[in-house]
Amino acid sequence: MIMDGKKVPLGRKIIVVSGGNVVYDTVRSLAKLQRAEFGNVYITIMSLEGECELPADDEEIEEGAVEGVKLNPLRSPREFILDDKGNLKGVKTVFCTCVFDASGKFNPQCDISDIEIYETDMIVEAIGQRTDYSLLGKYKDQLKFITGRVAVNDKGQTSLDWLFAGGDIGARTGHHNS
Repeated sequence: MIMDGKKVPLGRKIIVVSGGNVVYDTVRSLAKLQRAEFGNVYITIMSLEGECELPADDEEIEEGAVEGVKLNPLRSPREFILDDKGNLKGVKTVFCTCVFDASGKFNPQCDISDIEIYETDMIVEAIGQRTDYSLLGKYKDQLKFITGRVAVNDKGQTSLDWLFAGGDIGARTGHHNS
């Protein structure tokens, strides 16, 4: 892997932290690089959410599985484990009991007595950013939303015929506009 003209070491056992579409774009790229360099894929996604609650689109999850990426849901990184030379060798995780509080705000809670340790030589955070919907002005109130994302049909069209949304901002619903 080359970044800024320099070769970046590629881990043999990679843990990628997150559960959204950004993580799946990241792991699918890493899987291709691992397969080319090592002949196999050893990547695990660690997400706070359970499998049914992942914010990633179903097609992203399915394509990640096809690439050989494993999902380890409901785990939160707690501590990195280093060897005597200071190199990463693992991560200690705890069980995530809930991601959002009663008011719907992001506020992960964990059972710190439920500890699991995973071997790894590379950790990647692939956490997306929230969209600033203020740019939509008065049109924001005319849009439909699904889990914080603008609802779109399979062409990326929103409930406003002239407005299209894609990437992490658009959530497919299957609705069709005239």
